[in-house]
Amino acid sequence: MTGASMGNQLEPVLAAMAGGTAEPLGWFEYDVPSGAWSWSASLFQMHGFEPGEIVPTTEIFVSHKHPQDRPHTDEVLAAVLETGQPFCCRHRIITSQQQVRTVVTIGRGELDADGRVRRVFGYFVDITDAGRRALAEEIQDAVEKSAATRAVIEQAKGALMVVQGLSADDAFAVLRWHSSHANRKLRDIATFLTEGMSVPQTPDETPNQRIGRLLAAVVPQFDAPRELSVGRTDPSPG
Repeated sequence: MTGASMGNQLEPVLAAMAGGTAEPLGWFEYDVPSGAWSWSASLFQMHGFEPGEIVPTTEIFVSHKHPQDRPHTDEVLAAVLETGQPFCCRHRIITSQQQVRTVVTIGRGELDADGRVRRVFGYFVDITDAGRRALAEEIQDAVEKSAATRAVIEQAKGALMVVQGLSADDAFAVLRWHSSHANRKLRDIATFLTEGMSVPQTPDETPNQRIGRLLAAVVPQFDAPRELSVGRTDPSPG
């Protein structure tokens, strides 16, 4: 079960965005050798379950993906299990109450001494709720005060829209979430992202992997150990 320490770690992350509204966040970890999944309390809730109500497994994780998005999420999961490269994936999930939610998942793998992926970890940001539109409007008002700021944020937003297929509002929500979580100005997050994306691409890193790596880099202690709910052994990764 998720303990108080997890809540203490996430409390600043889930603190009020604009008008006291938090962008839902859920952490996960997958131990590849044992097949065991670990979810934070909020990730259970994001999927429509009470914390600890079910034992998270690969089958459950995959079954909640929207059928139209399943080929893409299967491809992303297979790639990170093979290479451990960072990823950023926008897709829809279907909750246990049959509600459709739109999420952005950011994560990466961790290699063992032999170069094999031994752990995959990351987080979900739920960008479904209409509250994010009000948040985007507030950000839009703020950035209009500075043409330079507006330009770099538009570039970063455009990168997310092209690579992840996000709408303008959803791209704003992702940028704002990382700004709030990292306690850095939105302009600084946008500058970091656009500068990182402008570096010549290497053959072994796709645009999706690069944007995932960059977003993960601004999250404090992204790979720090967390107290999560641990699932049973599930030997099949697909």
